[in-house]
Amino acid sequence: MRPLRGRYGNAELGIERARSRTLPESMLLTWAAILSILNAGVFNDIALNPFGLRGIQEASIALGVLLSCYFFCTRKSLQGVITVAVMYSVIAIGLSAMSAKLTYGQPLHYGLLEERRTLESLAFAGLFLVASASRCPIRMLERATLFAIVLALVLGLLVQFDVLGETVAINATGLPGRGEARLGRAMIGTQYVVLGALIGYANLLRGRERWKWAALLVACLNHLLLVSMTRQVVVGCVLGFVAIHVLMRSGRSVEGWWLQTKRLLLPASLLIATVVGVGVFGFGRQITDSLLETFSAEYLGSNVRWGTVEIIWAELVGSSFAPHGSLSVLWRGGFPAHYGHYFWLADVGLVGMLFRYGIFTPIALGALIVMARRILRRLSEQAVPVVSGVIAYLIVVSPVAAPMEYRGNLVAWVLAVWLIDARLRGIGTEPDQSDDLP
Repeated sequence: MRPLRGRYGNAELGIERARSRTLPESMLLTWAAILSILNAGVFNDIALNPFGLRGIQEASIALGVLLSCYFFCTRKSLQGVITVAVMYSVIAIGLSAMSAKLTYGQPLHYGLLEERRTLESLAFAGLFLVASASRCPIRMLERATLFAIVLALVLGLLVQFDVLGETVAINATGLPGRGEARLGRAMIGTQYVVLGALIGYANLLRGRERWKWAALLVACLNHLLLVSMTRQVVVGCVLGFVAIHVLMRSGRSVEGWWLQTKRLLLPASLLIATVVGVGVFGFGRQITDSLLETFSAEYLGSNVRWGTVEIIWAELVGSSFAPHGSLSVLWRGGFPAHYGHYFWLADVGLVGMLFRYGIFTPIALGALIVMARRILRRLSEQAVPVVSGVIAYLIVVSPVAAPMEYRGNLVAWVLAVWLIDARLRGIGTEPDQSDDLP
């Protein structure tokens, strides 16, 4: 068979060479779906997930580390984005653990355990290895991703319509800074639901299977607004829509971006009107009250993030911006024992990075910028819009959630897409050549 030329170079030739050594497509899809569900965190044991299973998150991270080790061992060298991502994860964990030991006396193993989330970005290796073994890698990754998204949406509907009774309330009790009226919220694969909304919107603009992608988009927005009920996620998702819209309607350039952005006002207005209409006429005041409270001034005023930022700034100024690391609640109660029950680095994003890494924070931010720039520069035209939307989302929510530390699963998905896209363009189709990535 003649290799394909054009957008993906000699990708067909590489796929033909790999067919003889791949597993059946159904088995590959099963493994890809399992890895996607783990990466999505659908069953992570967190306070607001009524379906959380103890040890799932740790098992997912361990599997990601093992598969990434296999990925590294089958490559002669690592370059570019992959090197930056791996070095960031390893150095960040080591620096945080050592800083916590020097500042508070916390043993190293507690610090390493506390920062384990940073290793979630290594899940890219498993997603890439399984998807690249398929005859159609991009299609395989897309199907597995959608499977995880739909599972999160179905479980979210069970919470939304109170099928579980008091289970959600029980799992949400005892959380500092959370109002009683918000006990019905749940965080079930939220980041992948955002990803689903971005994928649905991009495909909707492409004009293929509009009803299918419109249904996915509406379902994801329903989950974000009425199940997760997190303001910064909703705002970040909207900015992701804007990035996708501008790139797809203005030829990957910013020329004419203002005209395209203005055209968003009509569909945005219709969407808001639809949501409000459904709330008033469809399901009554319950949905309307949830939406109003999510963006209410009262809840904003009771937010404890500003108090955390003030404490962090005072500590940093007093220590000449030395890194402090992160404390584990398993060791003497963690940060609450030092700064009160409302002190959580997970709530303050980039400020939390500054507290963790101190004077080394600009280096960490520079590494993230380099990663984003190199990824966007070398992606194919088809992959740019969704990946750009994800990166825009990560930037928007970074003030309340550091990308690598608390959104590592999305970073892993972006890296997997980047690797598969490079393979399809004929760069490194063999195991011993795939290190020659852009």
